[in-house]
Amino acid sequence: MTKVKAIVSNKISLNRRMLLSVIVLLVIFLTLTATVLNRINLKSSEQALRENLNTQLYALLSAADVELNNKKLRFVMPSSQLSVLLGQANSGLYAQVTNQNQDVLWQSDSLLNISLPKATFLKHGLQQFKKVAFNGDDFLQLSYGVQWLVGEQTISLTFNISKNLSYFTAQINNFSDTLWFWLGAMAFVLIVSQVFILRWGLLPIHQVVDELKRIESGSQLEILQTYPKEIEYLSSNINQLLNKEQQQNKRYRLALGDLAHSLKTPLAVLQNIVNEKPLDESEFNQQIQKMNQLVEYQLQRASTVGKNNLGSVVDITRLINRTWQSLKKVYPDKSVSIQFASPKVLFKADEGDMMELFGNLLDNAFKWTKSTVFIDVEKRKHTLYVSLKDDGEGFPKHLVDQMKQRGKRADQQKPGHGIGLSIVANIVESYNGEFTIENQLPQGAQITIVLN
Repeated sequence: MTKVKAIVSNKISLNRRMLLSVIVLLVIFLTLTATVLNRINLKSSEQALRENLNTQLYALLSAADVELNNKKLRFVMPSSQLSVLLGQANSGLYAQVTNQNQDVLWQSDSLLNISLPKATFLKHGLQQFKKVAFNGDDFLQLSYGVQWLVGEQTISLTFNISKNLSYFTAQINNFSDTLWFWLGAMAFVLIVSQVFILRWGLLPIHQVVDELKRIESGSQLEILQTYPKEIEYLSSNINQLLNKEQQQNKRYRLALGDLAHSLKTPLAVLQNIVNEKPLDESEFNQQIQKMNQLVEYQLQRASTVGKNNLGSVVDITRLINRTWQSLKKVYPDKSVSIQFASPKVLFKADEGDMMELFGNLLDNAFKWTKSTVFIDVEKRKHTLYVSLKDDGEGFPKHLVDQMKQRGKRADQQKPGHGIGLSIVANIVESYNGEFTIENQLPQGAQITIVLN
């Protein structure tokens, strides 16, 4: 199930992935933003409402007066000192004063034809905020208990200020609706902007895809346009792969053509030998051996990979030691030592090329040396330097230039086909390198190779 989900997920385009990610993040961010802002607005509005009720309460306390007339208490509240809303019928702001028996001693004119639930009696100095529901409406009620001194008599009173929350709730809802509208509009603008940004940002990728389609259809051979640095490495390596493939195909065509051309003469000779009586077996075997050399050389020439930045990293030190151990088994009767103390050297190349290169070099050195082969390998930046010397008899100076040519051998008595160093030369050429042979008579020969 997880694998199926991964496959489905991988089929989603980059444009859709990024757009979906942006939409999800915007939804989460805007939802959290709206929630936080709504909560802040509610808290601040409630705080402002409470402070307003406190102000109204203090105004009542400062304006109120209690008179004692014929041993009867009369509560006096000058209307001129009260809020306009308290004098306006059904204004939403209401006030009343009750005694300890919850008898209403005074109520504001705004309570005309309106009744409110009686407030709870509070002792002196106590204050209470609470929400109450009455006749389908919600009210925020502030109650405050006081003791009033009238002559020598002390009476307990509770002042109540009530605010209808219908208008308050409507304001909160209006703020929330406005907030969501503008956040939604902003989200829409951001998403539309992101669509254009993604199209512009991913345009080079679409252009690369279009070029690859044209390459696939054969209308062009490589990626031609210049791209941003994030894609430039990819496009350059694709071009290298395409160039290598073209070179490889070219090498195969040339090798097959050369092979067919080279085999014409040996085949003709073989035909004549077969027709002759008696059969010259020595000449027959010689021509067969020559044909084997031609086939081996042309196949090796065609299969050379060459420098490729996407190739694997080869441990050159390990490869040389492993090749040398193999050669000791191939030539068990010859006692040859190797002086190779280079540290671990890693080089990006095709492992098959490197095995063929060092295999031929070491095999050639093994044949020619007397007792010791000296090898030095060094890497500087991206370039590999190889130096190989032997203590053999060396070879005549006039043969130095011929050693890289196919079929040329310094000593016909030595085993081999005379194509080892020519294969090395082909591999070095494919890596844009240098290959030199120096005769060190009477100390032997030195081969120097540089691979880029």
